[in-house]
Amino acid sequence: MVAGRTPETDRHQLLDRALTVVLDGTRETLQTFAASIRGPVTALYAFGVLLPTALVALLPAAGVAGVVVTPAVVVGVYNVALPVALTVTAVWLLTRRPVAFPPPAVTRAHPDVADRRLHGALVGTGVALGAWLVCARLFPVWGPPVAAVGLGTGTGLIVATRPVVAVYEQIRAVEDGLSDALELIGRRVANGRAVETAIDQVATELDGPTGEILADGAQQQRQLHIGVHEAFLGRHGVLDSVPSPRVRGSLALLSVAADEGAPAGSALLSLAEHIDDLQQIEQEARHTLNSVCRTLTNTATVFGPLVAGATVALAGAIGGSTEFGGGGQTFGWLGGPVGLYVLALATVLTALSVGLVRGVDRALVGYRVGRGLSTATVVYLCSFLVVRGML
Repeated sequence: MVAGRTPETDRHQLLDRALTVVLDGTRETLQTFAASIRGPVTALYAFGVLLPTALVALLPAAGVAGVVVTPAVVVGVYNVALPVALTVTAVWLLTRRPVAFPPPAVTRAHPDVADRRLHGALVGTGVALGAWLVCARLFPVWGPPVAAVGLGTGTGLIVATRPVVAVYEQIRAVEDGLSDALELIGRRVANGRAVETAIDQVATELDGPTGEILADGAQQQRQLHIGVHEAFLGRHGVLDSVPSPRVRGSLALLSVAADEGAPAGSALLSLAEHIDDLQQIEQEARHTLNSVCRTLTNTATVFGPLVAGATVALAGAIGGSTEFGGGGQTFGWLGGPVGLYVLALATVLTALSVGLVRGVDRALVGYRVGRGLSTATVVYLCSFLVVRGML
């Protein structure tokens, strides 16, 4: 409303200033959020991962103090209390995340998304059976169930969600080249070229998915004798497979430029600059959050399972030995509860990390959790084997 009452000579400056304020506010909000979660994430890392895995190695020493460690106690702590506490903390952190830069709304109705849920279930079941048979020869009785659950579930999630994630990657690639495309088109339009001609020329100069989108749109215009809007945004338009508000909104301006002519060139150049600024803020925000969340991901998939597998092997070796203070208790069963805790750790922390950086999206979270479960299972079991072989 203010812009509508502003003289035309000052309107452009006012709108630029308003956009700058919005971009600065977005940057400050995300930086403040990233700084505010460092403390809770560190506490989650210390009390949810380091301390519980370290205590596993100390369980055999409980016999010296006359404390009997039963499977029920360990299951209650490692498979109920700790996962619930981790989940509650993760949900609390995610609810504090600013709603900014959400992932594209890609559903299974997308033409490039094949429904792989049945394939995922079948492949996951096959991997689970294979993992059970292999681990039955190498591990104690708890090994096959842990391997089957971790590898079967992880593989199934990867197969089921990979088509959606592939579309995400394609859309991000188009968005990455959007500012360059608008700048090149805007310069040609400002110099008097028609928008249709500018799109066709820029499509041959740009590599990658953005150039392909422009080339497909230009081809539709020539073959069907339709306008810019119909070619890109109309029924069966090129952007039907690109559900990105940023891309669709930007290319919608091209149809306006086709009607306005050369004066619209400066608007396209300004839009290209603003999109470039927005992408820079998005990259800065994700870089800041990644510096915090990378520890969560590495801990959930590598360091946590590595330490847990080693401590389970140590506890099993020490537990039955009175020479080392094991108190005569046996801990051959310990790998089961701790293994399930490792899987819970990989699920919750990976989902939290993805949610903080990318937003809560089921397909993306499922894909990353699938990779995390598979990696954590392999690291946990291999760590146990290596340490047990050294004792």
